[in-house]
Amino acid sequence: MARIPLHTLVAGFSVATLAAAAVPQAAQAGNLLELAYVVDVAGATVLRANYRADIGAERYEATLSGKTSGMSTVFSGYKMNLSANGKVDTTGFRSVLYENDRKKSGKKKKSTDVLWQPDGTVTINKEGENQAVPQKIAATLGDAASDPLTAVLKMANSQKDKPCSGKFRVYDGKDVFDLSLTLDKAKEQKIKCQLTWTPIAGDAVEKGEKAESYALSLAPITLSSGLTLHVPLQIVGKSNGLTVTVSAASVNVDGREMVAKNAQ
Repeated sequence: MARIPLHTLVAGFSVATLAAAAVPQAAQAGNLLELAYVVDVAGATVLRANYRADIGAERYEATLSGKTSGMSTVFSGYKMNLSANGKVDTTGFRSVLYENDRKKSGKKKKSTDVLWQPDGTVTINKEGENQAVPQKIAATLGDAASDPLTAVLKMANSQKDKPCSGKFRVYDGKDVFDLSLTLDKAKEQKIKCQLTWTPIAGDAVEKGEKAESYALSLAPITLSSGLTLHVPLQIVGKSNGLTVTVSAASVNVDGREMVAKNAQ
């Protein structure tokens, strides 16, 4: 559980679902999407964060910022600032640059940048030092891999007709992994999904980490156009025996707050 940035995924799924409606109109206008959410461990809030995506006709930018909250700051203060930008074309969202800055209390700030070159190769920069992507990782990337923030935007196109479906390859400068969605058809009312993280290459594979699954809950919202979409209300999993719950607190489209039906 600690391996996957669940707060990133929840924010991303919300933005991705809304982006499914936004992308076709991108040539006419930009689309500003914003999400606020909280991360609880064993019932106590430990992190608050905000996601923002600005989608234009040919380019997009996405940012995720957050920091620890409540008693968790006493034991381990943590701040993160993630950003991604790339191109929008007929194939969808394509990564260009991903930046990951994070800081723990009492420790030096760390940064990792991942750059997708025009020729398709990928390079990384850690703490200001350019590095080649290890061969074992480069061999797994192909043309489909993207950074975490772009990956969740790419999910948009596959969720319009068949919610909770698809597999997406991700590279964050450290690990390559697949994110897979499956629909739990046995559930009624809110849509219940399973989100599975599978390590492909990198530190997680070297440490022998195995695939993990999480419960994802979706509920409908209605846009001003009358179109109803599904956004994630929660993602729930386990970390060191404790229940971790990530909940969307608010979703905004171009400054308008979107309220989910049956949100409770």
